[in-house]
Amino acid sequence: MDYREIEGSWWLPGDSNRIPGTLIYSPDGISLRVFGSLRPVREDDSGITLVFAKWVVTSLVHGESRDGEEITLLEVSGLSTPLPSREETHRVGLALVGQHLSEPGFIGIRACFDYLAEWAGAPSIHTYPKGADPVLHPNSVELAVSEWDNVELAIKSGAEGRMNESSVHFERWCSFYAEGQRKFEWRELFERYARPFHDLLIISLGRPLSMTKVALRPSGSVKWCEAYFETRQSAAPVDEYKIHSYSAPTLLLLQNATMPAGDLLFHWFALRKELRESLMLLLAPFYAPFTYEEHRFASYFQSMEAYHGMRKQRYGSAELPKAEHRKRVSAVVSALEGACLSDDVTQWAKNVIQGRNDKPLSKRAEDVVRSTGPLGEELLSAAPHFCRNVVWARTGVSHGGVNGGLDSAIRHWHGEILLWIMRAHILEDLGVRDACDRVRKHAAYQFALEQIREPEAAAG
Repeated sequence: MDYREIEGSWWLPGDSNRIPGTLIYSPDGISLRVFGSLRPVREDDSGITLVFAKWVVTSLVHGESRDGEEITLLEVSGLSTPLPSREETHRVGLALVGQHLSEPGFIGIRACFDYLAEWAGAPSIHTYPKGADPVLHPNSVELAVSEWDNVELAIKSGAEGRMNESSVHFERWCSFYAEGQRKFEWRELFERYARPFHDLLIISLGRPLSMTKVALRPSGSVKWCEAYFETRQSAAPVDEYKIHSYSAPTLLLLQNATMPAGDLLFHWFALRKELRESLMLLLAPFYAPFTYEEHRFASYFQSMEAYHGMRKQRYGSAELPKAEHRKRVSAVVSALEGACLSDDVTQWAKNVIQGRNDKPLSKRAEDVVRSTGPLGEELLSAAPHFCRNVVWARTGVSHGGVNGGLDSAIRHWHGEILLWIMRAHILEDLGVRDACDRVRKHAAYQFALEQIREPEAAAG
């Protein structure tokens, strides 16, 4: 989808006053520029125009393009002036092309993403039978179907285009679908279904990718309407085959998921709900790829911290068993009491140490690394101080000062290793049993490992 401008007329539902104007979709977002007053001038009972201005949000605005397309705008906001205006500009939350809505409720979302067709293994839209002319296959194909939270999830592909007596032009499409029975607010559909699927693609491919084309299905309608909103990105050409290259950070494709495609969707949505906070931190730099290196590192480390906290049953949260911690506290308190300190000082120290049995950050990092099995063993063999180093780097990024002697380049590679470790954990939790082995065999991971290999490990 490209940025575009739509000229037409615009009005409030139920109002016969149509105002000419232009809907603008650009890198700055969506705006509506009208040549006149979108809202009618208000008068009080005496017939006097009320002279004050305020910011107003209108839930629905209808429009019609010069080509006769019906358009509905949602969450239209701008300064409303009481006097007739020659020109007004309003922000638009969502623009829907194809239908006039009477209420802002939806039962389905359809989204296209960079690399989706190759990731999902979408079939070719044509074949070349031996000794015959090419055959076009325009019918849609279901590549995965599942259900989550009473909503059907699917990945489908097909072909669309045009043909006449002198030419044929078709292109392959591949989309993710989520359709249910109850009505959703449009943002809810994105947060519940499109965003989690977007996360799955990023975890699988290890690269930033865009949601390029979106349609919503209004409640009570069988029609899909193209949707424009601020975070949707203009489609830019991508080489989909890049995800198969030797150096690509790809770990998972739908065809090598070690489980049926429908099961993968179901288990991912369950896992994503469970690990939402950790995933949001881990993937934040992929949604904002302009992020500076230190902020990327902080996101990866905080994701690891959150993951450790969400896996308390696996790792435990205490440094020592309760009985050993009580003995440690008693020994320290006895020493304090024998030091002839004031009761206030002794009690303060006792209050502090009684509750401090949580694992140090370096031990939490070590838990997460070692629990990847041979992958973690190989990492700590090459970089024995990896866990200490990432904690020092985290302290330097978050609080300034201490950085353990890690310059920005070495910190970058420590962050890359953290990302590989976290992706391996998440895919193993998803049910991809050999995820850690896939990381170990990956050329990009091995290259990153060489960048942080410590001299004593290299000498050994």
